[in-house]
Amino acid sequence: MMIYTIERKVIQMTFQEVIDRLNNGTNLLDLAKELNIERRSLENKLATRAIVYVKENEIWEYKGNNPTISLQTAVTSRTVTLDCDKAFVDSLKVDTPLKSKPKEHNVNMEYQLFLDYKSVSQLKLDIKKTILVNKLQFTSLKQYSELNGLKLNQFIATLIKAGLDHYQINLKEE
Repeated sequence: MMIYTIERKVIQMTFQEVIDRLNNGTNLLDLAKELNIERRSLENKLATRAIVYVKENEIWEYKGNNPTISLQTAVTSRTVTLDCDKAFVDSLKVDTPLKSKPKEHNVNMEYQLFLDYKSVSQLKLDIKKTILVNKLQFTSLKQYSELNGLKLNQFIATLIKAGLDHYQINLKEE
């Protein structure tokens, strides 16, 4: 029996170098492949270090308080939120389900939600499983479904499907 090992070339790159590469036209997915990490993992590492994409300027920017410390560590190492970045990173983690958005956007999203809700067959929801949510999430989901005349289980199934689609998680039917 022969055992083969695959040698992975590990590229060391600092967060500053990543920002520079992204701002010079390198695609996020290509950069993630080059670093031998998943795209989503790279996005999470950037967010953990208070690095965000600013759509107005079409550039990646560091929003923390100490670029000298935060941007000089290797991207491929274990990434944790540093104290100098914590205030900005925490501001991104607002736990407000069903946040209000501009009215025209809300109308389109509500209509799409309604269409997606209608596509969920009540007959196919035949397995009862328990999911855990916090009290605020449950209250918000229940209130929204009652206000809009939606069955809660069908509404939750719609939201789960939308989340799976958003994160490109493919479902396999048995």
